[in-house]
Amino acid sequence: MDIMNFYLSEDGKFRFVFVDTKDVVNHIAKIHKMSYPVANAMSRFITGVCLVSSNLKDGDVLGAYLDVNGVVGGLRCEVNSYGHVKGYAINPQAGVDEFDTSYVMDLNQLLGTGMLTITRVLKRGKVPFTSNIEFNGGSLAMLFADYLKRSEQINSGVFISNYLNPDGTIKRCGGFLVQPMPDAKEKDIEKMEKEIEKLPPFSDVLGTVDDIKQAALLLFPGYKLKQVGERHIVFKCTCSREKVLKVLRALKEEDKKQLLLDDGTYLVICEYCKKEYKITKEEVEN
Repeated sequence: MDIMNFYLSEDGKFRFVFVDTKDVVNHIAKIHKMSYPVANAMSRFITGVCLVSSNLKDGDVLGAYLDVNGVVGGLRCEVNSYGHVKGYAINPQAGVDEFDTSYVMDLNQLLGTGMLTITRVLKRGKVPFTSNIEFNGGSLAMLFADYLKRSEQINSGVFISNYLNPDGTIKRCGGFLVQPMPDAKEKDIEKMEKEIEKLPPFSDVLGTVDDIKQAALLLFPGYKLKQVGERHIVFKCTCSREKVLKVLRALKEEDKKQLLLDDGTYLVICEYCKKEYKITKEEVEN
């Protein structure tokens, strides 16, 4: 089972979050029949979303929506404070040349550039908080670090890596972030930055450890990390017949017709879990 572990340094000046996401991203890639390159991008995206959702409180929800001009079209992921994750890609089979099966598009080609929108829905808040961060291509880890810096005024180190099997399934996937706490002085932050610069590539570490907890202890031995919490990460969709009915009743008639089957019922397929709902006209009208 995937897990997110929370740590503090012994002196309380830094917060660390480490997350394993292999199981949840494999499940999402499977139900959406994702191509190798899309599974690669989606696994990294979901890992980043889990990391930036790590400070959610009881009942809060975070939605991350990346719209890009690359062939994948966009990536979607929603996470709540209980570790329930769901996600999908606009074009899940993108990035593979149908005439040359040996060709696999790299991440930059697949995504291109675009805009990341992150919305936090707080259980106790009246209005959702929405942030828009321009994506100029390159590292998704840097994109999430940029979000934390610009939108939440937190300078953070974000690291994401994965390994894929030849069949496109995820062999390993995980990530971590490091953030200064209020007691951290400028000299403490400068020291941490130098420590991070000396770290081995996270991909190398991920490939040698059995779990993400080992990675945490291996990467920052000098900070004597103390685990202060954990959160299980699992796939869970919140769709329901009642929610589908609510959406159908709100649609215009011309939009409803696009969902109408020959037998007179409406077919609605959840974008996140692919569950099919057949709804009668009578149900919608009542």
